[in-house]
Amino acid sequence: MCLLRVLCTDWHYRQTPEDLRQDACSEHGVLAPGDIDGLLAYIREDFDKRAYFITGDISDAIYDSNCYFADPTVSFSGLAKWKGNLRLLIPFLIEPEIQLIKLESQEQGAQQAPLLQAHWTLQTYLKLPWRPFIDVLGATEYSLNAEANQIVRHIESWNITPLQAIKQIFTPAVSRPR
Repeated sequence: MCLLRVLCTDWHYRQTPEDLRQDACSEHGVLAPGDIDGLLAYIREDFDKRAYFITGDISDAIYDSNCYFADPTVSFSGLAKWKGNLRLLIPFLIEPEIQLIKLESQEQGAQQAPLLQAHWTLQTYLKLPWRPFIDVLGATEYSLNAEANQIVRHIESWNITPLQAIKQIFTPAVSRPR
């Protein structure tokens, strides 16, 4: 969806009052080191209640402010930048749906924090004259800072190539059941 940024004339990031709010996680303090179940609960809530991939409403306190974000088309660092980028995309989404399929923890070894992995589907039409339909099966791998118990890497993978994703953007939608 990085191609949509080209279509948006307001590319710079602006901080909003929403960015300044304290979410429930930060109100109760950062999770204790090793509280993987707590992190999983926040990630599940970010998907199921907040639909963070399509709203930008995310549990800020479980992310390092310099978290590295990547998908098959773009990468950058900074939670504020991720929110700013998503804020530019949201106006282009029509009837977006994100569904969490599976969320799990994978042990790495005695000296390393576990990796967390979410499997999900994203479907949305785009607000473009030809109304393309985006349909992605993906996974997000979350790497943790063990001392702070925060996410320091948020890496997406998709079931389609970046070229196939761009083709979806330029392909007019036909009637699709949802």
